[in-house]
Amino acid sequence: MKAISIIDRIILVLYTITLGLVSLAMILVGFGWLNPLRFLDRLTLAVSGRLTVAVIGAILLVISVRLASVAFTGGWRRRHIVHQLPMGRVRVSLPAVEGLVRRLVKAHGGVHEAHAAVRMGKKGLTVAVRATVGPEVEIATLSDELQQAIRAQVNQVVGVGVERVSIDVDHITPAARVPRESS
Repeated sequence: MKAISIIDRIILVLYTITLGLVSLAMILVGFGWLNPLRFLDRLTLAVSGRLTVAVIGAILLVISVRLASVAFTGGWRRRHIVHQLPMGRVRVSLPAVEGLVRRLVKAHGGVHEAHAAVRMGKKGLTVAVRATVGPEVEIATLSDELQQAIRAQVNQVVGVGVERVSIDVDHITPAARVPRESS
């Protein structure tokens, strides 16, 4: 299964809507409604109208080429890791690896929130972690410990090497308040 990037999704939605409207207009023209043809005829009489039609056509052609190249060259990233074993094939989804990394990071002391993204790299997986930590944490030490732990755990559980682990600390939360005892 392949996942589509957000930009490709937007392009695909716009392209689909445009193609749907053109198809609807063609169907209506086929049933005798000639207003779309009259509009197109009036539009192409003026030089600016012909230029508008040419620009729209060029944009649709570029979108077509983009979608075709993504579809046929494997531009959408793989969302699973495949192991061929003697008894058959084993596939591990990248979201499963992301969940493993997220749980590992959140279990580490001082990390309050964690988000993980895992991608296939050239020599293994690339892992990106965004975390929220407490003020008691030494970020450099935490990052080093997390990078080593993620690399070892992913390699052990999934059986795939980790090419790179990046840790981004998005937020440092304030220290938790200890409620005062009432006297």
